Amino acid sequence: MKNLEIKKLNKSVLEKATLICKGSGFMKTYDLNNGNILKLLKEKDERNFLHFAYFDEFKECLEEKLKLAKYIYSDSIVLPNAIYMKNDNVVGYSVPKIDLKSIDQIIEEENYDIDFISKTFDALSYEVRKNNKEEILFPDLGNISNVFMDKKDFKIKFIDFDGLQIGDYESYSVSSLMDKGTDLIFGNKKYVDKKTTLFTTDFDKASLLTLYLYFLTGKNIVDLPNTIYEARNNIPKVNEERFNKLLDELKLLNTPIEDDIRRMFDITRSNNYPNTAIKKMAKIYKK
Repeated sequence: MKNLEIKKLNKSVLEKATLICKGSGFMKTYDLNNGNILKLLKEKDERNFLHFAYFDEFKECLEEKLKLAKYIYSDSIVLPNAIYMKNDNVVGYSVPKIDLKSIDQIIEEENYDIDFISKTFDALSYEVRKNNKEEILFPDLGNISNVFMDKKDFKIKFIDFDGLQIGDYESYSVSSLMDKGTDLIFGNKKYVDKKTTLFTTDFDKASLLTLYLYFLTGKNIVDLPNTIYEARNNIPKVNEERFNKLLDELKLLNTPIEDDIRRMFDITRSNNYPNTAIKKMAKIYKK
C-alpha cells in the first residue's frame, strides 16, 4: 500500500506547467515539466447545465477514487502519486508521465497489420479482464487515445484514472465509439444498472470487440440504423436477415469472431472477452 503525497496547488505550480488539454469534461490536463502530469478540476460552470449539475457528484466521486488508489495493485493502470489541494479542497491529482504512444497511433504506424492488431487486442483484452476481476472497469475504453502501449513487448498502460469505474464509484466518461449504440441494447441491464449508473463487465467486453473490429474493418459495428432492430416478446433483437447482410459486407460472416459479435447484440447472453476469437482470426486472415 502506497500513500499519496499531499501537495498544495499554488501559482508557481501552474506557472511552470504547460497546458496539454482543456478537455470537454470536468478536468484539464497539464504537463508539470518535472516528470509528472497534473489533472486539475475546472471551475464549476453555471453556463454549462450538465457541468454545473454533475460537478459536485464528480468531485466527490473523484475524491473517493483517490482514497482507493493506494489499494490498487495493477501494473497496467498509471496510478496517482500526489493529490493537489487548495483551501482544504481536493482540486486535482498528478500521475507519472508515460513515455509511450497511444494504441491508435501505434496501429497507424504499423499500417494496420492484422498480426499486430491481433497481438495488441489480445494484450489489451488480457489487461481489461485482469482489472475487471478487481472491480475496475473502463467505460471510456473506446477512447483508445487514453491507452498507451510499448509495442516491443505489448505492455499496456491506462492513463485516465478519473475515467475508471472503481467498485461502486462510477465513471463520468463514456467513449463516443460506444455512445453510437442504441439504448435498446446498451441501455439494458446487461450493460448498465440504471439505478446506480454502474456499467457491467459486458460493456468492457463489447468495447474491446468494437475497437478490434473498428481497426480491422474501419466500421463501428454498434453504429447501426434502428431499422435493423425488432422486438420479439418485448425483447429487442437484431433482424437476422439484415444483420447477416451487414456481417457479410464486412466479411465477418462465418468467421471465428461471429459468435462474439452476435452475443454483443443479444441481451439474453453474456459477452466473451474476445481473446480466443482474435487469435483465430489472425491465423485465417492476413493482409
